[in-house]
Amino acid sequence: MSWKLGLVLALTLAGGQTQALAAQAAEYYEDALVRFEHGDLEGAAVQLKNALQQQPSYLAAQLLLGRLYLAQGKFELAETSLQAATRLGADRAEVELLRARALLAQGKFQALLDEIKPEGLPAAAQAQVHAYRGQALLEQGQLFEAEQAFAAAQANAPQSAVGYTGMAMLRLREHKFGEAQREAERAVELGARDADAWNVWAAVRHEAGDADKALQGYDYALSLEPRHLAARLAKLGLLLDLGRVDAMEADLAYVRQQFAYDPRGMLLNAQWLGRRGEAAAAQAQMREAGDLLKTVKPDDLARLPQLLLVSGVVHYALGEFERARDDLSRFLERTADHAGARRLLGTVYLQLGEPRQALSVLEPARRQAGEDYRLLGLLGIAHMRVGNHLLATQLLEQAAELSGGAPGIVTELANLRFQRGQRAQALDELGAVFDKDPNQFRAGMLLMTLQLRSGRAADAVKVSERLIALEPDNLTLLNLRAMAQLGSGDATAARATLERALAVDPGFVTAHVNLAKLELAQGQTEQAIARLSGQLAAYPGNGVLMYELGRVYAAADRLDEAALWWEKARSVDAAALAPRLALAELYRQRQAPAKALALAEEAVQRAPEDLAALAALGQLQLAAGQREPAQVTFRRLAKFAGVDPDRLLGVARLQLRAGVPADAAQSLEQAERADPRREDVLVALIEAYQAVGRFDQAEERARALLAAHPGEAVVHGVLGDVLLRRGRFQEAAQVYQQGLALKPGVGLALGAYRALLGGGDGPRAIALLEGWLKDHPDDRLAQMALGEGYVLAGEWRRAQPLYETLVAARPDDAVLLNNLAYIYLQTGDPRALDTARRALERAPEDAAALDTLGWVLVQRGEPAQGLAHLREAQSRASTNPEVRYHLGVALAGLGRQAEARRQLEQALVNAATFPGADEARKLLETLPR
Repeated sequence: MSWKLGLVLALTLAGGQTQALAAQAAEYYEDALVRFEHGDLEGAAVQLKNALQQQPSYLAAQLLLGRLYLAQGKFELAETSLQAATRLGADRAEVELLRARALLAQGKFQALLDEIKPEGLPAAAQAQVHAYRGQALLEQGQLFEAEQAFAAAQANAPQSAVGYTGMAMLRLREHKFGEAQREAERAVELGARDADAWNVWAAVRHEAGDADKALQGYDYALSLEPRHLAARLAKLGLLLDLGRVDAMEADLAYVRQQFAYDPRGMLLNAQWLGRRGEAAAAQAQMREAGDLLKTVKPDDLARLPQLLLVSGVVHYALGEFERARDDLSRFLERTADHAGARRLLGTVYLQLGEPRQALSVLEPARRQAGEDYRLLGLLGIAHMRVGNHLLATQLLEQAAELSGGAPGIVTELANLRFQRGQRAQALDELGAVFDKDPNQFRAGMLLMTLQLRSGRAADAVKVSERLIALEPDNLTLLNLRAMAQLGSGDATAARATLERALAVDPGFVTAHVNLAKLELAQGQTEQAIARLSGQLAAYPGNGVLMYELGRVYAAADRLDEAALWWEKARSVDAAALAPRLALAELYRQRQAPAKALALAEEAVQRAPEDLAALAALGQLQLAAGQREPAQVTFRRLAKFAGVDPDRLLGVARLQLRAGVPADAAQSLEQAERADPRREDVLVALIEAYQAVGRFDQAEERARALLAAHPGEAVVHGVLGDVLLRRGRFQEAAQVYQQGLALKPGVGLALGAYRALLGGGDGPRAIALLEGWLKDHPDDRLAQMALGEGYVLAGEWRRAQPLYETLVAARPDDAVLLNNLAYIYLQTGDPRALDTARRALERAPEDAAALDTLGWVLVQRGEPAQGLAHLREAQSRASTNPEVRYHLGVALAGLGRQAEARRQLEQALVNAATFPGADEARKLLETLPR
């Protein structure tokens, strides 16, 4: 007896001590909140640390500490606090936006993409997350993915500036100035006091050459947010370009004072000093910037692409070309489309005497930048230094070649048409070019290639005869001619052509490979193996021969030997695509998914537009749970999938599985255009349209489908879902009920219930489910829906026995317990407190359970005890108006009227109607302003 009594006493004392610590922590937190709101950040930080010392798991305190560190610019500390808040169960709508800001500020772009997701957040929060993700993608040079993110931001919050601001930034990066201006104008229209929106508006004006308006925009952004460093630096850069050196002094002084160790400011200051004729001071400032940059850890520098660019410029100016090369190369890995950086890196390579490296850097910039004559000049110099004098001359004539109707342009256009499925037009255009000028060798070669891909091998043979007259010893042409001959059924001629190629160059591996294929097709497997093995003896490191030897073994069903040779091919040829795909498929069949995925990733890295590689990678990523990477892969796959309906439908289904319905809709629309009669495409398209809110198109397709299949209940469900989502409740209910008459199903019953309820006919909705449950008494989904219907109708006494039945069947279900506790509260049943505690015991981090228990305590006249639970609930469900209403009541009960008013006002902003909305308004009227 004494032992038991001692234990009980000990537990009682421990529990009392814990409660005392929690109460002290709550006092520290409330004081910190007041200090934070009055700008006393240091004092607030002390009190929050005190609160967390008393109660380390105090979520609200951890969350406020993260916000405080953000305000102080202590981004690493903010990230740490916000991660802790996340682990404690903070509402994603509350914490994800804060974490995204901290990660962006540190340049942790990939971490943001990996960890901050929009799914499941309210529309406004989703929009901001999409915008943050877009910024991260933009900084990493992933322009297509960034566009998707900014478009999603606009779709989620069309009246917010964030998506338009991001899209304007993207269009600037793409040099699409007209589109950038439209997006920026919309951004400032929606965000009249948004510094980011005005900054990008000014940047657009800056790029357009409207210096006065650009300066006005930068100044206005700075008036809204003086610490907006991007706007201040951009303003300084523009003033420098304009030669308005004297106008820079005040802003430079601000940067030196507030951002003393920002190397971008140092670079601008050095350039400013140089313009003022203070060469020694300018060089000293540039050296100081260089020394500072050298103290930055390489990984930290790599996370901030703009800092890498500044570092490259600084070290180039200092004549440190090797360091400039390294920094600019790393910058271009993240921002590949930056023409200015490519020009500078090309110049660096020329300074280092590496013209071939200069070409590798400058060529992509030429494709991106169009008629950039500075770039063309650098390319000409580089080609001259490697002996490509003809190409160097052509670079100077490129502007003329790009004029309308030039053969080179027609050839490229025809190639594009072919890839988009316009095969007849492409072949006609190429044929016209080649007929007009038979010396257009490239046009002829492309014509042959496309004819072969179209199954017109005989036509390709004829074209090859004309090309042979131009370049009789061209090995690529000879090989292509042999393939055309083989395709037209003349194996003897194909063998002769390949042997002719080997007479020109006995080491021409492609000819040996194709002869081996010919031998294999003719059943001469051992000859094919002997031929390829002989070539490997002569060229032991040739990966192509290894891969082809593996294919011969695979065709002979000797898979272990095939795998051996493919692994060898992969090891000796880092750029080889084919052996990786072959091995990926083999490992997939052998149930080795990790190996298969790694190989598919390697293949796509080496061939980012290859359909087979993309398809393999995307499916393996999905299987491995890598949803975001799979989404990106499937976008790329759809881009290059052409017009094949089967392929596009397959891609769309994968895109739906991967959570990108807008992408799926685009793929399916293209498939529908290719074959409008495909019913499977139509059903998938309706699903995709609903997922992205394009209900006009969804309804149009659904009605067409129902007209074609009027006797199928499931089709009624498809149309009913569309009508329900559109808010046309009466029509939806009728369609669902028609489907129920054809074939009963709980999905149709619940759809009809939701439609009736949405149309304001609660009694009929309840009656429908009551009738369903008479015939299906054990249907838990219908029971839960009916219980919710009773609650919505205020039928607490009818809801109570139903929920008691559900809880009896599932006594540990926290959701059911919580709902029952709330019902008990409404019916005045004293079991409310015990039931709410049971719910919270089973789900201690659930916002609804925290709210219910807190509200029960407040209703019992214990607002101080309820406040802590309600604070936690608000931290986990920050957009829930009912939680904020309950919190406001508790605060008002404690005499904290100003904060109570803020909570009640925010609740009513979040939603005009919610349980307790009228009471919230009445209480609000009693609180002083």
